[in-house]
Amino acid sequence: KFSLGLRVGLIAEVSQTYKGPDPNDGETQRHYKNREIYNTQNYSVEVYTRIGWKPISVFYAVHVNKIFTADKGPKMFPMSLGITVSIF
Repeated sequence: KFSLGLRVGLIAEVSQTYKGPDPNDGETQRHYKNREIYNTQNYSVEVYTRIGWKPISVFYAVHVNKIFTADKGPKMFPMSLGITVSIF
């Protein structure tokens, strides 16, 4: 199997989560979620490919557009890599 494609979608929420020891004292456990991330794009465009044999395949996807508005956030291009198991 081989497939190549394009995904376009709307971004509903951007947040970051931290779960672990408190950086200030290192002893107490913290669970913190920040939903106040500004200047993000409203849409997502990614190119993906999937290569496999019978029910097992490997996929790779990379975002084409930036996550944040130009010059208003870090320059990052997320990517995904994984294994897919298809039962059909």
